[in-house]
Amino acid sequence: MAGAARSTTPPGRRQIVDGSTGFVGTNLIHRLLANGNHVTALARQPPDAVRHRISTAAIADTDLASPQLGTTSIATTGSELVSQAAPANLPGLEVLDWSLDRPDLGLAQAALEELFAEPCDYWHLAAAITFRPGNHEELQQVNVDGTRTALAVFHKYAPAGSRFFQVSSAYSCGVVSDEVPEVWHPSAEPHEFRNYYEYTKREAELLYADTPGAVLRLGQIVGDSRTGRAATDYGLYDYIRAIHTITRRRPDESLRVVGDPTAELHLVPVDACVRWMTELANRDLSQLDQPIIHLVDSVSVTAAKVAEMISAHLPVDLRIGPQDEVAAAPLNQLERVLEARMTYTGKYISRSIKFRRDNLPALGIDDPPTVSDDVLDRLVGSYARSLQTPNGAPR
Repeated sequence: MAGAARSTTPPGRRQIVDGSTGFVGTNLIHRLLANGNHVTALARQPPDAVRHRISTAAIADTDLASPQLGTTSIATTGSELVSQAAPANLPGLEVLDWSLDRPDLGLAQAALEELFAEPCDYWHLAAAITFRPGNHEELQQVNVDGTRTALAVFHKYAPAGSRFFQVSSAYSCGVVSDEVPEVWHPSAEPHEFRNYYEYTKREAELLYADTPGAVLRLGQIVGDSRTGRAATDYGLYDYIRAIHTITRRRPDESLRVVGDPTAELHLVPVDACVRWMTELANRDLSQLDQPIIHLVDSVSVTAAKVAEMISAHLPVDLRIGPQDEVAAAPLNQLERVLEARMTYTGKYISRSIKFRRDNLPALGIDDPPTVSDDVLDRLVGSYARSLQTPNGAPR
């Protein structure tokens, strides 16, 4: 692999983002605009609603203090950072109505020719995220068929020099015991994954062949590392919410969650995630042997550390109970209730997964660990407080 090199991508290059009203999408667009790019957001919501979601994205970054985006101020209240962004006009933003389940994304040919008139970056973030049974058809239609449609439009209309960034999941690796390299995974059957969502993300990756750009495999996206605030209820937050449901009725209990205390949770603050993504947009990716990039932290957080932090913010003494311990001392009734609520989340703390992380440093993009104890404290604390506040405090 050659040494890291920056590309000559010109400032203001058009960025096209689908999945633009999701947690990562709004934050990515916010930063792209701050960097001087023209952004086309593909969305099903009215333009004013899309602009509002983007202008109030969770990032609290002093880089966003600009005439275009409004002023972001950061004030300290106790141990928590509170972000307040002024209303923004977002002049570099264009919003187009689209449909992932229609040919050509439901856009007229003239609109597509204008959209792809010059080399651009297309960010494919749109996805269905659900771990519940009975949603296989939706997951297949959005994550696989939708990706096929987006790729078809890109190959048909995007001029030379354009790139397609397909946002995937690090957990598309499925249930594995070996270290996961940054390479293409082979096709696999649904039973080789923790859930059908992971299976569809693998299937979507397999559609990417011969496309310029990269597949970005994200870890578990969490809130902003400086404020702790998030606009998502998946992953870590589903875990905290399950514990809160129990403690609301039975505070100060000692509870075990079945799992491996050393299991690694690959938490990625949303501000770090979009920082890496926008840095990638300024790199020459042709040097990569395979265009697969794991967007995971350089140091993971253990299941035991997360349980310790939850215990610090909720009225519970929580710990991870290994399988052999639980076999010798079975779960009590309350612990069985908790286990039932964590049918899906619990699968991610049952064993460790290690992800190779070579391509970010090779491209000259690297950071110290982004989830220190202080950051984890903010992430857990902010969400826990919102659950304990009537009507839920803003996150």
